Amino acid sequence: MLSQFGLTPKMSFGQVLRTLGYGDDLAQRFEAIELPFQPMPHQLAGLHYALTYPRSGLFFEPRTGKTLVLQLLAIYYAYFGVGTMQVMPPALFRQFTHDYEEIKRHGLHLDVLNDGPVTRAKKLKLWEEDPSKRPHVVMMSREIFKQTWQDLYTQGFTNVHFDESHLGLQDEASQTAKAMRAFINQNDRNRLVLSTGTPIPNQIKGVFTTLNLLLPEVYRTRYAFDRAHCVYKTIYIPDKFGNPKGVSVIDDYVGLDILSKHMYSRAVYASKREVLSLEAPNIQIIECDMKPKHRRLYQKVLNERLLEIGEEIIDARTAQKLRQVALQLITVPEEFADDFKSSDSSVYETVAAIVDSVNPEKEKLVIFANYTRSVEALARHFQKLHPAIVYGPYGPEKNAIEVERFRTQAKCRVLIANPAAGGVGFKLGDVAQTVIFAEPVSAPGVFDQALSRVMLLGQTEPVVCYIVKVNNTISPLAIEHMLNKARDINEVVKSKKTLLDALLGKPVMTEDELAEVA
Repeated sequence: MLSQFGLTPKMSFGQVLRTLGYGDDLAQRFEAIELPFQPMPHQLAGLHYALTYPRSGLFFEPRTGKTLVLQLLAIYYAYFGVGTMQVMPPALFRQFTHDYEEIKRHGLHLDVLNDGPVTRAKKLKLWEEDPSKRPHVVMMSREIFKQTWQDLYTQGFTNVHFDESHLGLQDEASQTAKAMRAFINQNDRNRLVLSTGTPIPNQIKGVFTTLNLLLPEVYRTRYAFDRAHCVYKTIYIPDKFGNPKGVSVIDDYVGLDILSKHMYSRAVYASKREVLSLEAPNIQIIECDMKPKHRRLYQKVLNERLLEIGEEIIDARTAQKLRQVALQLITVPEEFADDFKSSDSSVYETVAAIVDSVNPEKEKLVIFANYTRSVEALARHFQKLHPAIVYGPYGPEKNAIEVERFRTQAKCRVLIANPAAGGVGFKLGDVAQTVIFAEPVSAPGVFDQALSRVMLLGQTEPVVCYIVKVNNTISPLAIEHMLNKARDINEVVKSKKTLLDALLGKPVMTEDELAEVA
């Protein structure tokens, strides 16, 4: 496939630019820069879009190589004296820095702006007073970007690459979204690349902020997006006096083909299963029932919490809190009643049975749980396996150490992670091929990111994923919500192969196998 683009086994950045149609005079400037591997067609397309449009998207699923595109863009503009701010979760700093080292002779000066306010201010002042000390690329978190982008912009950093952009753009009113919008509004020539494997991680309405940044002429306001794609209905909930109160909720989505067309007018999409030719993971939903004692506690706590909330139940934030209480109560009843212990939860028994069937002495495995309490309880339950723990309270640096311990220490047989903390930046597919979701994930994007940690190019062992479903609780509803959202999202993304195909009722055979059956 690569030969049709004129690519050779040993690839320079100059050759890449010639392939994209740039003249020899320009390409020659980058001839000495040697790439670690041949760019694939989707990477070439992504690079072309980002060089062509001031605002563009790299909607590359995990493990499909968006990092290389972002690095080549930074190198290209550095040669013209233009600096780049690369915004990403702190967990990715180490990976990005290492990947830059894989590109030979790029000559870039890199800096990770992860310091405290005093040190950060000293750096910015030094760079302002002595441009020769100024880096070409500054890597930073969203929080640091919001605080420093204006200072860096005045020093010539007019490119922003926002990696894992879905983490900051689900809400158009977020401070991250406002900062990104303020940056591009400074000058029409400022360049912005939004990079994410899940442009719609949860619900279709969540893509508005991304499209507002990429296509403001089409989706200038939330109202414009809603008019084009959302059908609302009114539901009635009694207020504190018992009178009906109307609340508008989204009932359906329309114009999804048009939405998809707009998305890809400024962005390139790449599916990991298509790009890496990976086999579909074997996803199994494992059902279990609550023990009678646990069920009585579940019903009692939720009923009491409903009574406690009373009239505030119509508040969406309160409803979300109630949902979280219900999900935690399924896994960690001991947190809600003194006379309970972890063995009273059928979740632990079910997860333990799966772990035993995998045989952790021979094969390492990964367990995901949503809540801090759940992660800690599971770690206690499986302490004999010397678990590595990756979750919010540890922070990026300690999480990275825990992942390395899981990868390298023979006695550490299981990694227990929160999907948000353990779903980005870590590669685990060379040491584990079994994943257990002890608690359901309601957002398909979060599920995809987490499961992708064990999906690697060249993998020979099949990936097996288990999702625990506790019957007659909120657990089945959460799983069904994830699948419904995944169906809606795929109407827009139009991926031919997704990790959830088997559960969505879609064929997981190859195109050749489908042809043979037909």
